[in-house]
Formats: sequence, structure tokens, C-alpha cells
Amino acid sequence: MSTLRTLRYGFICTSVAVIALTTAELTLRAFDYGSPREVFRLERDAAGQTWAKANREVFDLERLTGISLNTTACRLPKPDETFRVISLGASTTYGRPYEHRGSFSFFLERLLEELPETLGNRVPEVLNAGLPAASSREVLRIGIAALELEPDILILYAGHNDFGHYSRTDGFTTGLQRFLSDLELTELLGQVIPRDIEVAGPDALERFGSVDPNGSAARRVIENFERNIEELVKTARSKGVPVIVIAPASNLRSWPPNRSVGVRGLRPIQATRFENHRTSARLAFGERDLHRVLRELDAAAAIQPLDATTQFERGLCLEALRRFDDAAQAFRSARDLDALPLRATQAIRRSLRNIAQRSDLPLLDAESVLMARTQPRVPGEDLFIDNVHPYLEGHAILAEAIHRVLVENRYWRGPLPPGRPFDASRWLSPQEEVQAFLLTGEYLYRFGRAQDAERMFRRALERQPTLAESWIRWARFLARLDRVEEANAAFERAGQLAPERGEEIQTYQGHLLAPKDR
Repeated sequence: MSTLRTLRYGFICTSVAVIALTTAELTLRAFDYGSPREVFRLERDAAGQTWAKANREVFDLERLTGISLNTTACRLPKPDETFRVISLGASTTYGRPYEHRGSFSFFLERLLEELPETLGNRVPEVLNAGLPAASSREVLRIGIAALELEPDILILYAGHNDFGHYSRTDGFTTGLQRFLSDLELTELLGQVIPRDIEVAGPDALERFGSVDPNGSAARRVIENFERNIEELVKTARSKGVPVIVIAPASNLRSWPPNRSVGVRGLRPIQATRFENHRTSARLAFGERDLHRVLRELDAAAAIQPLDATTQFERGLCLEALRRFDDAAQAFRSARDLDALPLRATQAIRRSLRNIAQRSDLPLLDAESVLMARTQPRVPGEDLFIDNVHPYLEGHAILAEAIHRVLVENRYWRGPLPPGRPFDASRWLSPQEEVQAFLLTGEYLYRFGRAQDAERMFRRALERQPTLAESWIRWARFLARLDRVEEANAAFERAGQLAPERGEEIQTYQGHLLAPKDR
């Protein structure tokens, strides 16, 4: 009887909870309260003009330490003379770590201003609606809202994050999250509980699960991605807005796979042979016998063809042997076999290509564009800060390629860019260029690349040796490396350049250079 009573009590409590939640949801829908937050908010100025402004809650602007739109507002209705471009995507579109003024959107607007239309007098306006860590579902939501801003064209650069969003949960939980995210009650709670932004760094990878790149989960990710992008493209076409689809590029040569399958799925004897071949490859590498290294890695790959790390090491060996085409294929296999794919896989890129072909839209292959600058090698740390984020030069190269697509498809009736080498000073002030170097240095240090970070800090000091902020950040960097004498000297130099910041500098100095046993 006690068991029956417990079951009856549990059923009653569950029923009451379901009824209460359902009533709350229906009430919210009836009064349109708690509906999804507007991506852009409309405001009127004193002159009666309407402006669309980015909703700081949606874009988490304060958390991201910058504004996602290059202008804080755009006029509605759009002025007749304005050629409005809106860039959609995630952190690469946003311009991480530079924020907007180091993004391809910023450089594109400078190019359009520099090369005005020869037939017409339209004024270019490029809005950056990139949201770091956004999946295709979030890009769709922002894109639908962006279409209300009367763009002449959309630029879509997305595909790196969908596997990462899926890999944190299993399929059932992901489906449940999708269902819950559509409830207005959930949206109302979300307005109280802020959204967390993923912070880049090697430790962040531990929060993610694994995805079998050839399994059903991966296929569902691809299907959902393609469905979201297809819906965005169809909605844009229904409003007469063309879309430039960009197949994303990533760091192929200098970013090893985040996670590999290893011996998973192998029989014990196969696993032993696989590990023996990899051990022999390491020994051969120590002897600088690259041909033997390749033979051993090929043998290991024949036993376990799904191991991403083996493919990546094959790529390094093939490149050292100057077999660049084979190396490129091995590096791409490593990216596509990554069990934690935080780079757009070939399947994602293929989906974008198929969507562009079906909708008769221009497709820009960012990987091919960047590889044209790194031939015969595939893109690596020469153009990428990390796995997917380009340096300033990479963003400028993408901007030039997008500009070419605009001109060749007659969206913009101006001349083509001259193709001269990238020079940040063309579009950035000395202070902005220095800020870009400092941001890059701090970002590289976060990933454990202290030597590369030091190079960026030194470039900032060379560019403007009298800027106190550069010396302060340089001193803080040196202090983290326990280079005490150099750090003290840098703090002193900062104090000489900015005596009004003396108290702040002394606080930094006392905190960062305090003895470790205090």
C-alpha cells in the first residue's frame, strides 16, 4: 500500500507541475510576454528619425568587451543612397580577438569607400552582426532579424561551432534543449539568467564531449546545420536580398586535432600493432629518417584509418618531404576525423556549397582564397592565431575576396582592388594597430604560445614606443613569465610615460611581482 500511495503522490505532484507550467506558458503566449528578445531595437531620435540598435542583451556586448555592430545604429527606412551589407556568423565574423575593427567586415567597408562606384553614388555601410560561439541556429535567428534592417546583401560566414554545441550533450538532451528553447517561459528565464560566452583556451576543451565524425550524431549535426542555413537563404530570397555564402577556412597545418579515437574499436592485437607503428615513427623521427617515419605512420593509418592524430602527423611528414598535395589531403583528413571538431569539416563546407548551387548564389571558398597566399602549403599559423581565427592579414585577404565577388556579380559597380600587399596602416590608425598587436599577444599567451605572444608585444612597442599602455601590458606579460627585472623596467618606463597613472602602475607592480610565498 505504501508503494501505491507513493506512486499516486508522485503522479499528482507531476501532474500539478505540468499543469502549472503549461498554464504559465499559455499565459505568456496570450499576452506576448517573455517572447524571444529582439535582436535589434527601434528607437526614435529628437528629429523623429528611426534607428535600429543592437540589443545589448542578445549580443552580450559588455561581456564581449566590444560592440558587435560597427555602427551602434543604422537608419530605417534605409536612405536611398546607402548600400547596406550585413555580415552574419560567429567569432570569426565578429573579429576575435580584435573585435570589429580587425574583422573582414571593417576592411570590406574601407575597401568599398576606397574604391567607390563608377556608375552611381551609393555610400557603403557594412554592419557586423557576428556573435561569438553562435551556432547556425543562432545565426538563423540573427539573420532573420537582420533582414528587417533592409540590407542590400548578406554575407554568411558560419560553420565552425555546430559540432561544438552538439558535443556537449547526447542526442536526446540536445533535442530536449531545442524543445525547451522554443518555450516563452524559457526565454523569460533567460532574460534573468545571462547567457555564458565560451572563453577560448585549451582548458575549455575539457567541457566538450566527443562526436564520431562518421556516426549518426554527426549526420544529425550536418542536417540541422543545412536546414538552418537553407531557411535563412530562402527567407532572404523571399525579400529579394542576395546572400554571399562563404565556406569557412581553418588552420590546417598548425592546429592538431582536439581529440582522436586512438585504438578505440580495435581488437587487442590490432591495437598493439597500431601503437608499435606509432612508437617506431617517433623513434625514426628522432633519427631524422622522414621516409621511415612516413612508412610507419602509413602502416598505423592502415590499421586505424579513423585516427585524426595519425593523419595530422602524416601531413607534417609529407610536407617536410615537400609532397605538398598529399600533405594537404592528410591535414584535411585530420580536421574531418577530429572527434571534437571545432573547425568546419568538409561535410559542413559541402553543405554550404550545395545550398549556394541550389539557390544560384555566389560561393566564396575561404580556404582556397587563403591557400593562394600560402602556396604550396595549406594555411597555418602564418595566417591563423588559433584553430579558426585569422590574423589581421587573413581578414584583409577575405575582405578583398568578398569585394571581388561583389564587383563580379554587379552588386557593387566599382573597380576591383589592385591586389597590393596587406598593410594594416592603410585602414587602422597607429593606436588601433597597436591595440590589435596587444590583443593578439594576450590571446596567444592564453593558448600557451609565449614566444609568439612576445613577438606581438614587441611589435606594439616598435609601432608606438611612447604609448604607456603598451609598456604596462608588456610588463604584465613579463611578470607572468617571472622575468622580474624586465617587468620592473617596463613598469618604470610606463610610469615615466604616464605619471598620472603612477598609482595604477604601482598596484600592478606590487600585485604581479610580489614574492610567490606571500
